[in-house]
Amino acid sequence: MKHKDVRGKKINDMQNRFYTFVMPKRSSANCWTQLSVNAENMLRFIKDKKENGENYTVFQTVVAALIRTGSQFPQLNRYIFAHRLHARNDFTISFAVSLGKEVALRKVRFTPDMTISQIHEIIENNVASARENPHDSLDKSMDFMMKLPNFLASFIFKLYPKLVNMGIFPKKFADEDPLYASAMVSNLGTFGLNAPYHHLYDWGNISVFITIGIIEKVPSVMPDDSIKAVSAISIGFNVDERITGGKVISDALTYFKNVIENPEILESPPDKVIIE
Repeated sequence: MKHKDVRGKKINDMQNRFYTFVMPKRSSANCWTQLSVNAENMLRFIKDKKENGENYTVFQTVVAALIRTGSQFPQLNRYIFAHRLHARNDFTISFAVSLGKEVALRKVRFTPDMTISQIHEIIENNVASARENPHDSLDKSMDFMMKLPNFLASFIFKLYPKLVNMGIFPKKFADEDPLYASAMVSNLGTFGLNAPYHHLYDWGNISVFITIGIIEKVPSVMPDDSIKAVSAISIGFNVDERITGGKVISDALTYFKNVIENPEILESPPDKVIIE
């Protein structure tokens, strides 16, 4: 049955299709790496923008770089369900908004042609909204289900993803569920932590999980072979290896890293958005 939020796409690569049987769960198909990204230009960019009254953040810059990467590598905006490869119609990012002692998860829709200015505004509006109204209708539904007997809650949690993916369950629930998204981005640098490995969830359909770590000084070899301390940020990148080939993932990571290191690219829309 056709999904409401994606375009069905058959897996033509027999090797990838084979992997969906060998690794039927997303959590068993984790492919993770940690990037060390030179943050000198990004920090300078953010500082210059702040002097002009534009309060961009590291988080917003990384999210903008991810969306720009998705505009050139749409293969990252896929997921596997029932041994089929699906390509999404939209680009959605889920993230946590700090509320002090608690957090609120939010899912935000973007388009791949957006600039960092547009992405900054959308994130700021959603953060403000989450802090003003931290509990949405999905939270209320989850609270209700957690009050049910264990056997009934287990039954609902097993049935819910199947109904959503079949298009039978109300689309509103999947629209609000942060685990039904293109990617999740977690900024752990705000807690003074480095970017850790984070698993992918079998619940939902997120195929990419990014963690942002602290910015710290690291030794770097300069063009003249001298050693200099530069600011670098650690970024963890976990992807479901079944959605595309290793070469595509490698090229996408190289592109992603380059955009973060040269964020002025994000001030203009991409020359071309690649659509599957």
